[in-house]
Order: sequence, then structure tokens, then C-alpha cells
Amino acid sequence: MSFQSKFNNTTEKFYTGFLVIPTFRLKDSYNRYFQKIYRSRHKKEKKSVNVSDTMNRLALDVVKPFLTSAYIYQRPTYHKHADSLDNAIVQQVLMLQSYIYPIKRIIEDLRQQNPTVNLKLHVYLDQTNLNSQLESEYFSCKLLSQIIKKLSEENHVFFTYQTCDGKQELGIQMADMLVGAYRKQEKYAASDDNTILIPFKVTSMIDTLDFQNQDTFLKLYGLVSLTMKALTKKRFNSF
Repeated sequence: MSFQSKFNNTTEKFYTGFLVIPTFRLKDSYNRYFQKIYRSRHKKEKKSVNVSDTMNRLALDVVKPFLTSAYIYQRPTYHKHADSLDNAIVQQVLMLQSYIYPIKRIIEDLRQQNPTVNLKLHVYLDQTNLNSQLESEYFSCKLLSQIIKKLSEENHVFFTYQTCDGKQELGIQMADMLVGAYRKQEKYAASDDNTILIPFKVTSMIDTLDFQNQDTFLKLYGLVSLTMKALTKKRFNSF
């Protein structure tokens, strides 16, 4: 397994961004975001890659008052160089690591902040060709269930999980603005006020994907490989 550099001898990076907003504040956050960023229902979706720094700052300023926390997960973009590993399975495992394991960190933080109460989480992820496939939904829900079971021995954690079209889900658009601003700040590599785009603290999770010591990756690869070859009830339960 290896990483392949594509630009100026630097490895490309893959990012996922997460915003945590209390349910009772969600409607107000959506309303304010829509009024400030869109104003008209006929406007097209505004993505971070297509907006100015000023618009990026405005979007995150709108989000700031409603946030509990924000997270960025990043890893190198993976390029396969080993015939022994199936690329489709590798991509599935990387999806689980990029989307589900950051949620584990979020749950751990929420539990630490709220040690004696039950938690109910509604997880919304941007719909992609990979994570919206039926097998991916199964893997994600099963893995998330097992993670939550281990994290909530005394107090229950309940969750719903779904992938959504980002064009229809303002929360996903907010997270996109966070990721875009984070990438821009890394590109600017400066700390003056003119290049700070995120007006709140972000918890960064960096995965080097060092496969020689990547026990989690290898375990997930084996489980996903077993399950994808024949998605029977017995094999799914073993996963």
C-alpha cells in the first residue's frame, strides 16, 4: 500500500467536516442561514469551492451562535498500489473511517459534556456514490451501533442515521462551508485576521493512514471483505 503524490510532491488530502447543533436550535439556525445566504428560494446551492472568502466568513458567522462544536477529519487521498487488496473494499473501509470514526469522537465528547443524561443523535451525511449504496448504509449503521454500545454502558445513546442530498439539506451545506474554509486556511498558511475564515474553535482529527500500524483499517478490511462477498443475514450479523 502506498500514497501517490500528485501536486508538487505533496500528498492530496481528503476532508470530512462535522457540525454539532442542538435539535431545539436547528430550525432557527436553518432559518437564519437561509435568510442571510440565500434570501430567495430561486438561488442555486452555494458551495464553499464557489464562494468568496467574504461569503465563506458570513456563512460560518451565521452558524457560530448555534453550534455545540465543530470537527474536521483529514487523511491522505488514497491511491492503490497493491494487487492483493480489492479497491472497492478499500474505498468502502476508507469511507467508514472518514465518516463513522469521527462520529465516535463526537459522541465521546458529548458524553463527557453530558455524563448523566441519555443522548439522542440525528446523523446526516452528504449523499455520495459510495456512502449511499445499500451495503454502505448497512456497514455504517452496524459499525455505529457497535461503537455506541461500547461507549454507553451506563447511559443510553440513541441515534438515527441517513444520507441526504446536500442541495436539499442546509446542515450539510453549513458543514461544506466549514470544510472549504478549513482548506483555504491551510492553503493560506497564515494567521493574520485577513486569512482567518472560521470564527470558532474546530477540533482537528488527522489520520496518517500508516498501514503498517493501522490495525483498525485491517480489521475493517477483513470484515467488509467477508460481508461484501455475500451479504447474507449470517455474515451481516458477524460483521
